[in-house]
Amino acid sequence: LEKVPHLVKTETDPIMFLRTDHYNVEQAATRLAMYWKERKTLFGEDRAFLPMTLAPDGAMGSCMKDMQQLELGYVARVPDDDHGRPVIFLDRSTSTKAPTYERDCWLRVLWYLVHVICLNQDYQKSGYVIIINLKDYDPHKCGDRLGAKKMFLYVRECWCPRFKGYH
Repeated sequence: LEKVPHLVKTETDPIMFLRTDHYNVEQAATRLAMYWKERKTLFGEDRAFLPMTLAPDGAMGSCMKDMQQLELGYVARVPDDDHGRPVIFLDRSTSTKAPTYERDCWLRVLWYLVHVICLNQDYQKSGYVIIINLKDYDPHKCGDRLGAKKMFLYVRECWCPRFKGYH
């Protein structure tokens, strides 16, 4: 908050976290603190406090690897479901086999996509869905348990749109 008060206010407005935690102030405050703790861990000190944008001076746009990972589509935003909820697609069938696979890159891309979703007030109320393609996925050969563990930590304890489920 001391480093970039404007960024904290615009990107993590407390009302978003209150909506997620059904207006439980203590839970929302804990989620907000975890958001910044994990954002700093994932993006590093140099990028965590940049705006979460694709611009060259943003947290995503300042890293060529992350931009390439976004373009590859292992993690992608797809059209809303029949209930009007945003959908994020994870293609696990190919992501860990690719020569360009890097855990932190796909986690940052996922973080960015969820961030974009959370800025929409309707989505803050409706929540979001994740669809995971596991076709031909062998967790014994190409599994990434740590990546999955981190993703579910972010879903449960950091991000502010309500997670409605995965398929």
